[in-house]
Amino acid sequence: MTKMELATVVAEKVGGVVREVEKANGIIAIGIVKETTGISPTVYIDPYWHEGFIDVDEVVEAVKDVFENAIVPDINLDFIKDYFKVKPMLRARLYNKATKAEVFMSAKNAGFDDLIVIPYVVISANAEDGIAAIKVNNWMLEQWNKCDLEVIADALINSKEEVTRRPFRETIAELMGIPVDDLPFVVPDMEIISNTSHQFGAIGILIKLNELKQRYPNGFTVLPASVHEVLIYPEADASLSSMVGAVNMQEVKDVDVLSNNVYVFNELPKENVDEYMDMLKMVYSM
Repeated sequence: MTKMELATVVAEKVGGVVREVEKANGIIAIGIVKETTGISPTVYIDPYWHEGFIDVDEVVEAVKDVFENAIVPDINLDFIKDYFKVKPMLRARLYNKATKAEVFMSAKNAGFDDLIVIPYVVISANAEDGIAAIKVNNWMLEQWNKCDLEVIADALINSKEEVTRRPFRETIAELMGIPVDDLPFVVPDMEIISNTSHQFGAIGILIKLNELKQRYPNGFTVLPASVHEVLIYPEADASLSSMVGAVNMQEVKDVDVLSNNVYVFNELPKENVDEYMDMLKMVYSM
């Protein structure tokens, strides 16, 4: 039984419909949504599918349980036409350029050749139910009478308030459940950039880029751990790319991979006056 066949059977039994959803990195995921005029969670079939024996009844019960227990915000999406209401809800995410979006901006001029910035409208976000968000598209720009760079700038400014930086050793100690001083091994002198929700926090590298260039005037290396966080190594070292590729292959879900490249910054950049950098300067100054 293929994933699509399983999804089709389950959807029919739970009163849902099958949707192919384009995720990050161009990956197509097969999901099931409730047949409803309101907002419905999408249940992806991948966790329930494997080659070999599949208990369809168990999958049906699992999907039913998700639909029955999901807390769906009661939201009238008519507000989406009003930029004044939408603006505080804008956030920016950093993805590999293989990710499709109608509204996006290349991060190439900031030193990230294969990455793009995509603005989102965050409908709801909490620890229990995750983040419900909608990609900004061309229809929205027309409704708002806004250009793409202005919307992306507002999304970056909002995202700036949520950026976090912490020493890598603190994260390791927290995962081990011990004080930092009790770590039984030497942890590289790195730091992690993410955000308060630990979801889609890699965008923080753009927001903190100028600050990092000042902090490490002799150079530093950005290791893209995932779309959720990046690591900062306090030296310029391109040889770390092999490590990033290995970690991505073994530890990171395909949909969460940001890049297999590392980004080396070994000098302060020359002044750049194009639209992109002007916009980032505005964000940095907020």
